[in-house]
Amino acid sequence: MRYKNKKKNLTTNIYKFLFVFIIILCLIFQVPSFISALNRAKVSKLKENMHTLQKLIDLYAEKNKEYPDTIEKLNTIENSEIINNWMNCENPFKSIFPFISKKGIGVEGAFIDFAKYKNGDTQDKGLAIYKFIHQGKSPNYMIYGSIQDGRLLKDWRQDKLFILSN
Repeated sequence: MRYKNKKKNLTTNIYKFLFVFIIILCLIFQVPSFISALNRAKVSKLKENMHTLQKLIDLYAEKNKEYPDTIEKLNTIENSEIINNWMNCENPFKSIFPFISKKGIGVEGAFIDFAKYKNGDTQDKGLAIYKFIHQGKSPNYMIYGSIQDGRLLKDWRQDKLFILSN
């Protein structure tokens, strides 16, 4: 009787060990793919912020017949729906929890002017960056994005910078 209990306990312990071992293997192989998916989601949110900024710049140009030379001028637009989207854009790389998110303009927010951006500075991660270019009669603008290490976002298919423009 005693021998049977020891054998049963040993078998149960082996099954427990195998179960834990399989769980650990699953975690080892799934965590990198989860982190990769999380980073892809953050980049998608950054591209969405860049597109929101582009729509707002085009709306400003339509109303004022010129592009703004700084991001701060975009606050003068009176279309409430777009302004609400603009002011509620979150920085995907700085918001850890939904209730502690960084919104709006500036290094702590989701948008910044190109003149204030420092390439490679991790403080500038996750920002949609606006650059006004005045070339003769045709003013132009470019919108860049910065990823988690502060560098500019690249299109992985072409290995070029990902830029939105007019």
